[in-house]
Amino acid sequence: MTQVADSCTSEIQQDLESGNQLLPWRLLHIKGSIVATRTHDPEIMKNAFDELLAYLPHEADNFLAEGIKGMDALDYPAHVRNLMEFNHLQKPSVNVH
Repeated sequence: MTQVADSCTSEIQQDLESGNQLLPWRLLHIKGSIVATRTHDPEIMKNAFDELLAYLPHEADNFLAEGIKGMDALDYPAHVRNLMEFNHLQKPSVNVH
């Protein structure tokens, strides 16, 4: 998913239609973060969350907040919750622009 995002034009990466919830650019990052969370792998999660924070900062806060709320129902390991809580309201540690 990162390779696909990196291959997109800068116009697409600017997310000019941020109000459109079904844009492929948005779905790429949201679904990528969901997949990363399900791996329970901290490195994969951190990379996906950094991209989400960098590319869709207006979506990241809500995604992580909702993910934290769903942790108990899905019986996720503590390290997954901790990483989501840490990334909630963080600035990205990568520069994608």
